[in-house]
Amino acid sequence: MRFLHLHLTIILAVWIGYGGTFSAYAADKMKFETDPPQRLEVRYRLFKTGNMWNFLELDTQTGRLWQVQFSVDNDNNRTRTPINTEALATDGKNGRFTLYPTDNMWNFLMVDQDSGRIWQAQFSIDDENRGIFPIVGSEDARLLPEKLLKNPR
Repeated sequence: MRFLHLHLTIILAVWIGYGGTFSAYAADKMKFETDPPQRLEVRYRLFKTGNMWNFLELDTQTGRLWQVQFSVDNDNNRTRTPINTEALATDGKNGRFTLYPTDNMWNFLMVDQDSGRIWQAQFSIDDENRGIFPIVGSEDARLLPEKLLKNPR
């Protein structure tokens, strides 16, 4: 009986140990890849892109978005270019919008975490290739105002 109790105690300890490790690993995988780590409840956040000279600055309250380019040797290459200047929400809630990277380094998915609306956010060095584009299903098109269905460059 003592032998069985000892085995059960060991099994329980190992199970809890692996469960704790797994939970910490899962939590780490869910964190955004930001460097340095960022607070999620703030109004403005910078997102790393696959292009070493460009970041995306997101107004997490309104969904406005800018391409931020820096340079180490040319002042003309330091720019903050609007991608979307139209407020997509006006409730004043920080953290409402966020960005998710895609495998295409020029595109992110911008999500309104309150309503579930999604846009493709595309940055570029060319003005004509920069903007946000709503991703809508047939049920979404009738719910969104006309101005949000267009590209608000």
